Amino acid sequence: MAEASGGAPANAASQSSLNDQLLVAAGMGDLAALREALAAGADVEARMTENGVTRTPLARVVNPPMSISDERRTACVRALLLAGASLSAPITTPGGNRWMPLHDAAFLGLYTVCRLLLDAGADVNALHGDTYTPLHYAANRSHQKIIALFLSRGAVDGPNVDRLASSSYLEKVRAAGGFANYQKQHRAKLVAMLAPKFAHMLPPELVSVVIMFWAPVGLH
Repeated sequence: MAEASGGAPANAASQSSLNDQLLVAAGMGDLAALREALAAGADVEARMTENGVTRTPLARVVNPPMSISDERRTACVRALLLAGASLSAPITTPGGNRWMPLHDAAFLGLYTVCRLLLDAGADVNALHGDTYTPLHYAANRSHQKIIALFLSRGAVDGPNVDRLASSSYLEKVRAAGGFANYQKQHRAKLVAMLAPKFAHMLPPELVSVVIMFWAPVGLH
């Protein structure tokens, strides 16, 4: 009994050390160390509090405490998602403030990370507190490519999305009455422009089908 009792703290200490290794590696964008910690049994949902903000390894990679390259960040995000990192584990503060890694990725303009998180099932309309979605932060920072990505994945452009954002793209979408209408208008313009050029090869209705699969309709 004494041996089993004495082993528990040692095991707990070992697990804590592995978790710390994973969290530090995530914050540094160190892919090799991150994979090593995961392989050794580190908890992919371990949490670290720094400057009053508590984050999981995934959240630390998305918004690290130090500057890392987009390539290293993206590689680490992929590795953590492959390891089963939760997309709904919130970033928290002692005051009860809560948001998701997708909010940080949107604010920072990390298009590839946003796409990876959405592909893995992140909620495009997740709320920061009771108010702001990731679209708000993309609009606030005028990240047009991310705005288009979010709208194409079902983001709702409601009253809490930054109405003062200087995004000509978002203004065009709003003027069209929403993303679905803007897609239709954009497709119609492309068909009108391209149909005559391909009239000797395809009827207009097939030009529309080709455009649907070939062109990023509504994303410009």
